[in-house]
Amino acid sequence: MSADPRAVGAVLRAATARLEAAGRDGARLDAEVLLASVLGGERTVLITARDRLLAPAEEGRFAALLERRAAGEPVAYLLGEREFYSLPFAVDARVLIPRPETEGVVDAALEALAALLEGARAAGRPPSAVVLDVCTGSGAIGVTVAHESARRFPGAAVAVLASDLSRDALAVAGANAARLLPGRAMPLVRADLVAPVRAGAVDLLLANPPYLSDDDLGGISTEVASEPVDALRGGGKDGTRILRDLLADAARVLRPGGFVVSEIGSSQGGAVAALVRDLGFAEVRVLPDLAGLDRVLVARWR
Repeated sequence: MSADPRAVGAVLRAATARLEAAGRDGARLDAEVLLASVLGGERTVLITARDRLLAPAEEGRFAALLERRAAGEPVAYLLGEREFYSLPFAVDARVLIPRPETEGVVDAALEALAALLEGARAAGRPPSAVVLDVCTGSGAIGVTVAHESARRFPGAAVAVLASDLSRDALAVAGANAARLLPGRAMPLVRADLVAPVRAGAVDLLLANPPYLSDDDLGGISTEVASEPVDALRGGGKDGTRILRDLLADAARVLRPGGFVVSEIGSSQGGAVAALVRDLGFAEVRVLPDLAGLDRVLVARWR
């Protein structure tokens, strides 16, 4: 093993120690991911080239990334990308970083979409559906549903639209849609939830709205605070204010038998399910994430 401090192995050890001293969880993994990105390869390059000396330009780029990470900037922003549902989404400080637990929203959405298309076939209608992803952010949910529906439901006409109140977020979502849905259009609209949507226009309403409570916002980590606060704020005292507004208007825009699928906070399942039942939805389910916590609301309009 090379003793030269410019060698990949030595640089990685020093970087890990630097991030640990800064109090960053997952210091070793973060150091590996960042160094591999500078070297232009997968993390395996850190093993196969552990004695290679970094060029001065590589040292400079890595040192800059390392200090930004030590200061709390998320790795996804440093790399400009986060994988979601096996798709590479471009992300930056204009949007929230897609989380693994949000993949449960996509799973539930595809299950609901399958039911809608099968229902259309059983009724003798062409299989089709209109899907609206509100609070789209990076476009992770909407783009993924569009990508997966084309693969899983060939021959069905599934139109996916997305909305967000942030122009910056729509710019990121648009770029991701253009790159990950080649040859397909995903219309984007700047809107506050479903306000401009006409009545009875949507078969499947998807959302990952802000659901942190006011108290939760006061205790977020430095890393989460690096993400756009406006995309986290608005849940109110119990974290459900925006979701309540969305659900109250969902009945207007959904077609009979249509679905709402939304991410929710880990302690909100009971309250949100009760609200949905009070609003007159026929079917309500709260699905857990891999940790067994409330994570996804699925509700079907009567």
